This record gives sequence, C-alpha cells and structure tokens, in this order.
Amino acid sequence: MYEFADSLPEAFYVHGQPLDDANVLTQLVEPYDIDPAEFLHHWQSDTARQAIQVEFARARAAGIKSYPTLWYQREGVVQPVTPGFMLPDEAVNRLAVLRATSVAG
Repeated sequence: MYEFADSLPEAFYVHGQPLDDANVLTQLVEPYDIDPAEFLHHWQSDTARQAIQVEFARARAAGIKSYPTLWYQREGVVQPVTPGFMLPDEAVNRLAVLRATSVAG
C-alpha cells in the first residue's frame, strides 16, 4: 500500500492525473496488487471521508496550508522550512539558516 501512496504525487504533479477521479484511481492501484473494486468501496465510504476531514483539520491546526510542507523541529520549537514547493537547494539553504539560528530567536 505504501508503494501506491508514493505513486500519487507523481501521478498528480508529473502526469496531471486528477486524484479525485475513480477511474484514475482504479488504474493507479492495479500495478500494486490492490483490488480496484475493494479500493473504491473503501475510498467512497463515509469512514474514509470522515478520516480525510480529520486529517485536513489536523494539518490546518498545525499550520500546514500547502503541499509539500517540510518542518524543522529543535528543542520543541517547530518552524516551517518549505511552505509549499521549493527548489532543493533553496530548501537546504533554508534549513541551514534555521539550524544556525538560535531557537530563542
């Protein structure tokens, strides 16, 4: 199942496939030995919808507003590194600045 989850960003960002389309999802699960009908049954269930809403609420409460988001935590202080897309070199530089900066400010 993890391999399937790892394939979703590529499907969306590289190939532009809509991840809320049942036909797209059934095609995406097939290479991973996941039964498409069973997957759709769970994906369309009230339990899944409720779980998704809980996770969105948790992300919002944590200050996450975009994907991908990378956070750096040191001494109990959490700071955003990449609030959305950032080139890898920029993210590394931002992380280096955070690491070199005092947690107290």
